[in-house]
Amino acid sequence: VQPTSAGHFSKNFAQHQFGPLSGPIYLMAELIYQQFGGIALDAIEPIFAATGAGETPLLFVQGDGDPWGSVGNVAAMAAATRQERDPLVAATSDRFGGYKYVIDNPQVALDFFEQHS
Repeated sequence: VQPTSAGHFSKNFAQHQFGPLSGPIYLMAELIYQQFGGIALDAIEPIFAATGAGETPLLFVQGDGDPWGSVGNVAAMAAATRQERDPLVAATSDRFGGYKYVIDNPQVALDFFEQHS
């Protein structure tokens, strides 16, 4: 539910938190992170894990109102897998709407698990 690339998420989060100062703050934070041994945030990419899932069924859920993630980012992950379906895009108005969608509509997940059990 609402997977996102670390670089994509952190840039959008910085923009949300710091507005026009987000660019310099993001660059400084990433530099400090790397100085302490972290890898570039753009290198933390769930698409590698998703493609490595092979034939394992995956259900992607993304809220269209998520300011830190994006439907496009999730669609790229889903496209890199062998999934039979596109991501489920939930109409949301905030970051947590995609998670809440699955909680409010558990049958979506139950049907998916039933189909693939």
